[in-house]
Amino acid sequence: MLSVKDSKKGGDMPIWGSTMKILESKVPLPSTSCIFSILKISISVLRTSSSSPDSLFISFARETEMAGALVGGAFLSASLQVLFDRLASRDVVNFIRGHKLDYALLKKLKRKLLTVHAVLDDAEAKQITNPAVKEWMDELKVVVYDAEDVLDEIATEDLRRKIEAGDSDSQTSMSMSTFDVQSINCRMEEIVDRLEDIVQDRDVLGLKEGVGEKSAQRWPSTSLVDESQIYGRDQIKEELVQLLLSDHVRSTDYAIGVISIVGMGGTGKTTLAQLLYNDPRVKECFHLKAWVCVSEEFDPVRVTKTILEAISSSMSNITDLNLLQVQLKESVNMKKLLIVLDDVWNEDSSDLDMLRTPFLVGAIHTHCLDVLSAEDGWSLFKKLAFKNGDSSGHPQLEGIGKKIVHKCQGLPLAIKAMGSLLHSKVEAREWNDVLSSELWDLPKDAVLPALRLSYSYLPSHLKRCFSYCAIFPKDYEFEKGKQVLLWMAEGLLDQPKSKKRMEEVGDLYFQELLSKSFFQSSTSAFNSCFVMHDLINDLARSVAGEFSICLEDDKIHSVSKKTHHVSYLTNEFDVYEIFEPIVESKCLGTFLPRRRYFSRHHLSNRVLHNLLPEMKYLRVLCLNNYTIFYLPDSIGKLKHLRYLDLSGTMIRELPKSVCNLYNLQTIMLCGYRNLIELPSMMKILIKLCYLDIRNTLVKEMPSDIYNYLDELELNWNYKNASDDQSDIAQKERDILISLQPHTNLNRLHIYCFGGLSFPDWVGDPLFSNLVLLELMDCNNCRSLPPLGQLPSLKHLSISGMKGVKRVGSEFYHYGNAYSSNTIKPYFSSLQTLRFAHMTNWEKWLCCGCRHGEFPRLEELYISKCPKLIGKLPKQLRSLKKLQIDGCGSLVASLRAPEIRELRIMDHGGEFRLKRPASGCWVGFFPSCGGKPKTQFLRPLKP
Repeated sequence: MLSVKDSKKGGDMPIWGSTMKILESKVPLPSTSCIFSILKISISVLRTSSSSPDSLFISFARETEMAGALVGGAFLSASLQVLFDRLASRDVVNFIRGHKLDYALLKKLKRKLLTVHAVLDDAEAKQITNPAVKEWMDELKVVVYDAEDVLDEIATEDLRRKIEAGDSDSQTSMSMSTFDVQSINCRMEEIVDRLEDIVQDRDVLGLKEGVGEKSAQRWPSTSLVDESQIYGRDQIKEELVQLLLSDHVRSTDYAIGVISIVGMGGTGKTTLAQLLYNDPRVKECFHLKAWVCVSEEFDPVRVTKTILEAISSSMSNITDLNLLQVQLKESVNMKKLLIVLDDVWNEDSSDLDMLRTPFLVGAIHTHCLDVLSAEDGWSLFKKLAFKNGDSSGHPQLEGIGKKIVHKCQGLPLAIKAMGSLLHSKVEAREWNDVLSSELWDLPKDAVLPALRLSYSYLPSHLKRCFSYCAIFPKDYEFEKGKQVLLWMAEGLLDQPKSKKRMEEVGDLYFQELLSKSFFQSSTSAFNSCFVMHDLINDLARSVAGEFSICLEDDKIHSVSKKTHHVSYLTNEFDVYEIFEPIVESKCLGTFLPRRRYFSRHHLSNRVLHNLLPEMKYLRVLCLNNYTIFYLPDSIGKLKHLRYLDLSGTMIRELPKSVCNLYNLQTIMLCGYRNLIELPSMMKILIKLCYLDIRNTLVKEMPSDIYNYLDELELNWNYKNASDDQSDIAQKERDILISLQPHTNLNRLHIYCFGGLSFPDWVGDPLFSNLVLLELMDCNNCRSLPPLGQLPSLKHLSISGMKGVKRVGSEFYHYGNAYSSNTIKPYFSSLQTLRFAHMTNWEKWLCCGCRHGEFPRLEELYISKCPKLIGKLPKQLRSLKKLQIDGCGSLVASLRAPEIRELRIMDHGGEFRLKRPASGCWVGFFPSCGGKPKTQFLRPLKP
């Protein structure tokens, strides 16, 4: 066990818990697929079918919650740019001119916005210390949101008319529009009047054009968090490891020893604990381990349940504390148990006593984690700020950098933020600007000045995305894919000017925030999620102010008229009255429940019928895991809605009015177990990007819904051993036949398909736009589909096809006719080919085509195919990289004149590489003895 000593409050307190760091949120978002695209459909077919132990607890303290008052002016700069783009849109302009809307108001709106845009940099610098400027910025932000809503309403009406004009079915089935020209004109006039007042106030406040700190351009990626970025902790780590392994940490009579790691926020308490937790010596010593992130709400039931699930590697539906504790005591009987409690705030001894009931408390050892020394702080800073961690080539920057490190007060989190900020800057002027910034002089009880400063240098588009994350509580785990979809729904992603898809832009934004340490990878053992450090979470809440709110228990009254994004903690029964304060926020854009550990949640019907229709500007609506059986038709009035999550509900069918939501980009129906079919008119939702119908009974898609499809993921559940396997195989093949997409498809993923063979459409050359194909764990298939004549296929990945023993001519050509005189080479566009975990694959036979195969293949990966004997294609004239891993039986030769990198791992056979030039160069690689062997090859001189 551990006790926690807060460095500000003082006093020891025993803490109880178990080791397995699940930095998991107390109320995680529902799990969804993380892959996305222009239209992505994720489909899964629902198949019918004693004594106390030696143990140790570790926990960590942090300083009190921080608050601040920084809202980035550049944040508004990005929002205004979105408005400028919309105002310049030809569709919007033409619609306004053609439907009696006041075009003069539109031009006046643009002029006023340009006037305030000119002083945003100055306002950003001043609003931190000047409350009047802060209020001015907040009022401007409200007006910008209102203008976005009006212009979005105009664009939506324009889209509706175009869709219904081109679809005769929609004209008869869709409801009449409520678009009111006079109302739109009145609202625009009101917005212009409010902007006029704001423009006048800017002069009163003394805001000037072209003054203030400028936002930096995007930074290149830097190293993510790993052990190579940890400095100055070797000694204390070794001391604590020895303490963990010694008998002194435990007292007699099998009592639990307690180690308490304390220190102020940002000193690296969690990082130190992770080093201890993953040390090989510690792993060998303890039979069972668990890690619990406690956070601010100390819940003995949740903590005990997490401990039990961690050590038993299974989920528990028990919510009774007594039963949980009995099971826990039985599970750890006479075993050594290591438990870490992270992020403990609670000082109520009664809660702690309740949690520790199954155990006996022993000696307490307290270790105060100090800040880094100047030397270690400089080493960490150098690692991030200079290329290869070498500052010797920049003596002038060294002096400035050491002063910046000094201002970070030895806090690793602050030092990392500054190192990441300055990574790409090589001018002394830029470093001096950071060193002399006024943000260092802010009160120390606010967000760390170093973190404020790092935020201020973010480009405007990243500020908006980061600020939105204030809706998440501390220690909340979020998925990258879902986060990108939320940003996209709220219009926070710039319209790509290249051929990039919107989701690719969002992925780039996410990676940038991750590389700058605003996000960090979760250490949860169960999924690949991300979290924000507690101090980063404080920063997000600080910059978001009242606009993005994370509601905790009994705090729903904190919603104001300015609030646009809300997440709240669900109860077992959510009655209408607790939501009444939300009505105050007339322009709410995000309504996001965060689930507790209850398996089911109940929502008042009055919320569905009375509250939701009032939230007419919603862009994100989540009702996941509520026990609701139907949606009212009024859902169709939420014309701004982009993101609808009904996962895990009991709804039997979607109302037809959903097809009125022309802006819908994402629909989550995962676990919608009563759902059999989708509305037939979904085909007119031309902006739909992501449809998740995993674990439903849907077997057929509405006709023509695939017309706008870009990417399709088909994902079956794993088989139940008690099911009739032959019956399942035929049913799944029939389903896959019925799910044939439009030939415009760009990307296709098929996972866990149980049929014996693929239907004819898989590999049909008519899919002329298909560039990526992935087949995974389709273990019943005896052969691969014919893919060689897909004209645009660039990336192919095949893994886990356990039924395949031979790859031959059937892989290369489509249809029954086969000729070695085929004019075009097979796989004419393929650039990357991967085979993995094909445990029964024995032979790869060449196609015998006169013009060969794979003329453009640049990368070939063959991994974990232990029975593969050969052969490889005789000649791959464009191949640059070859990796063979775990193919112990492979004996092959290959001619590859352009090869640059060859990597052989766990290879027991023989491989010959021929690379002819003026002479013949031959590389011979016998058994590598289990060790990787890598060769980087230079071009041969003629």
